[in-house]
Amino acid sequence: MTAFLISYDLNDPGQSYEEILKEIKSYKTWAKISESSYVVIAPNCAANAVFAPFKKIIDENDRLYVIELGSDFAGYGPEKLNAWLEKYLK
Repeated sequence: MTAFLISYDLNDPGQSYEEILKEIKSYKTWAKISESSYVVIAPNCAANAVFAPFKKIIDENDRLYVIELGSDFAGYGPEKLNAWLEKYLK
């Protein structure tokens, strides 16, 4: 099981985040970490494969990173999110 952090900033005023969120939520397993950061589970994928569909959504003013996560985490947040992270990242 491979977990990826997807973090983004759409830098044009008035841009819609709907397409970004639709792509993120197309993964069977995902969790919202913060306002513009999500973790998705993408078995047998590399970061480039996860990033590829976003290329057609973002433009040169935007920022979007896909980062493969390791097997540990530290942080503070809602219990439900912490339980999700424990399940999928440890």
